[in-house]
Parts: sequence; structure tokens; C-alpha cells
Amino acid sequence: MNHSAPQPAVPEFAYRNGALEAEGLPLALIAERVGTPFYLYSASAMQDAYRRFTAALEGLNAQVFYAMKANGNQAVIRCFADLGAGADVVSEGELRRALAAGIPAEKIVFAGVGKTEREMTFALEAGILQFNAESWPELERLDAVARALGKVAPVAIRVNPNVDAKTHTKIATGRRADKFGIDLDHAREIYQAAMKLPGIALEGLAVHIGSQLTDVAPFREAFSRTAAFYREMQAAGVPLTRLDLGGGLGVGYQGAGPDLESYAAIVREVAEGLDAELAFEPGRYLVAAAGLFVTRVIYVKEERGRRFLIVDGARGFDRRGAEGQLALRGGGPGRPGLRVGGLLRARPQAAAGEGRGFAGSVACRGLWRGHVFELQHPPAAPRSDGQGGRDGRGAGAPGLCHNDCPG
Repeated sequence: MNHSAPQPAVPEFAYRNGALEAEGLPLALIAERVGTPFYLYSASAMQDAYRRFTAALEGLNAQVFYAMKANGNQAVIRCFADLGAGADVVSEGELRRALAAGIPAEKIVFAGVGKTEREMTFALEAGILQFNAESWPELERLDAVARALGKVAPVAIRVNPNVDAKTHTKIATGRRADKFGIDLDHAREIYQAAMKLPGIALEGLAVHIGSQLTDVAPFREAFSRTAAFYREMQAAGVPLTRLDLGGGLGVGYQGAGPDLESYAAIVREVAEGLDAELAFEPGRYLVAAAGLFVTRVIYVKEERGRRFLIVDGARGFDRRGAEGQLALRGGGPGRPGLRVGGLLRARPQAAAGEGRGFAGSVACRGLWRGHVFELQHPPAAPRSDGQGGRDGRGAGAPGLCHNDCPG
């Protein structure tokens, strides 16, 4: 039974003869090898996304830091490390993962509002490029830790430009009421006070207004205000050399994604004549469309005129489960009338006899785990150049952590 199926968002995933393939390899074949459920990523798709992003910024004095909160799997981090990317981390665990993947410390930015003394110590001893500080108490603590180690901490202060990112309220971070960053009016005072801290070297200014932005207009307002403040601080004698414009570019889950060329045009406009190295921290934009969560359909349940697919992967494996496409062995998305129990919600065409098919959700695979590795998560199977593989070898903690957890 062959159905006409819409193609996924990236060419690396394609339906052929009614079955979904990843870089030319059928998902069913991969599932036979690694078992279900599992995460599947296309290295080619991630590489293409990274190259599109960097090409849009060509000619600018810019560096890209992969935001590891989007996906902290070692194979994913190594993919970007091989492309020359730095890393944006928010915990000691993510920092250790970045180093283990081959990203040098001098290409790592440490963000996050809750850095502990232990994390500060590890990052200072590693020699990271920059701490993004978000409050005066954090600056005081970092100053004390740095002086105790006989070091000076390179710092960018994250400001809050009071711009509504027009995204989900839980991932909007640039409004005055949000806990992230320091209000621009208060930041003037903070910069002057921080210049007197002997363990702090003020090198930059940072901003990040939210995640999953598909409309680039809020970036213009936020970047313009931040660039103006950068110039003001330089004029006031603060020795700034780096403007960190954060991340936030989203993906088009159910509609059009962001216009990358328009985003780049905004950056060029606000950075014109600015004496600054630019830093960018994309995450979701680089990995979301490159990944599948592959599950096996184990039952087809019919109840009161409704039909449900019961799959072997649920929300416990994906805390940010999103509506996605569904592919069944023998057919792709089709008529409405069938729901998927557990993680996925989609509407494929299926019959009770097709309960041994496979379901794949194209969505953001950000596990947001920091330095906590949860063994109940299924393994990942990175793909590149037609080769499939299992990220965890065997069962239990040693197997699951073999390639994923830094040693």
C-alpha cells in the first residue's frame, strides 16, 4: 500500500516507496539494528544548517558558538566542533561535554543565571573565553573565585533590552519582568562598579531575548538598543571588544521558519561601524530539523469511534514533545482519524494490521539535561555518509554512557 507522502523539512529525510529514509537508509533497517525507541540525527543536515548560518554572516567579524542546550549529545557536539564552532554552555557538565568533543576552552562561552562556585572554578581553570554574567551578586562571586585562584575572569554582562520576542511566554527572556539579564538603566551602574573588581575583566556585552523566534523583527529592536548601549559604554571608558548577540532563531514546525537573510541584514545594519567582535549562539536552528525520534507502533487501539496508535516512546523520552510528522511502514501521513498515544500527535492512515510500523517525529530534540545524564533516555543513532550507528552500546549505564558521557 503506497501513499503519496509530503517530504520532510530537510532533504536528508525522504519518503521512498512509502517508507521514510534517512540519508538513503530506511528507518526500518536502522531500527532493526539499534532497537526502538531512538533518536536519529543527520550530520549532513546539521552541517548544512551551520553553513547556511555562517554564510549569511560572511564578511563580518563574527564567531559562532553552538548552544548545547539544544542537544548535548557528544556526536552532535563533535559535528559542530569539526566545523570550527565554539560552544555556548550553561553548566559544568555541558562545559565538560564541549571539551570532550574537542572544542577548545578559548572557544567556549559560559551563560546561565545560576553558576556555582564549583562551576566558576572549573571554567576559570579550563581557561574559557567568556562568562556571561547576569547579576551583581554573580559578578561579586565570580570576582572572589577568580582572585582566590590568582586569575582574572573575562566577562560580558548580559543586558535586558525590554523587548518582547513575540514567542512563547516561557521562553521569552528579554522583557523587563523576565529574570534574565540586567535592565539597561541598571547596567550602566553595574558596568562602572564592575570595573573596580580586580578579578573581573570586562570584555563584552551580551543579549538574548528568547527562543524559537520565527519573526526577525524583534531582533532589530533588541540589537539596535544593545548596540547603542555598547557604544555608550565604550565612550564611558569601558574596554569592550565583543558584542554577544545570543541565539533565538527558531524553526518552522507548522509554518514558515525565520528569514535568515533578513536576520543577517539586521545584524549588518546595527553592527556597521561598531568596534566589536560579534558572537552568535544558535541552537535549535541548527539541530531541530535534523533529528527524528523513532518509535515502534505496538498497538492500534479503537475506542468510541476513535483510533489511537500506541508507540513505545513517550514523553519520558522527550520533555518537549512537539506535534510532528508520522511515517508508517507502508505509508506516510494521510487521512485524519488516528491519534498517537504517548509522545506523538499526528494523523496518519493506518489499519490494525499495521501496528508493527514505525513513527518518526521531526521536532526539537533539546533534552536540556546539563550535567545530569538520565539513563532512561533511549540511545541516539548519528548518521552521516550512509552509515548508521548506535550511540549507546549494550544495556545499562556502561553501555548508554560509552560514547555519550564524557569520561
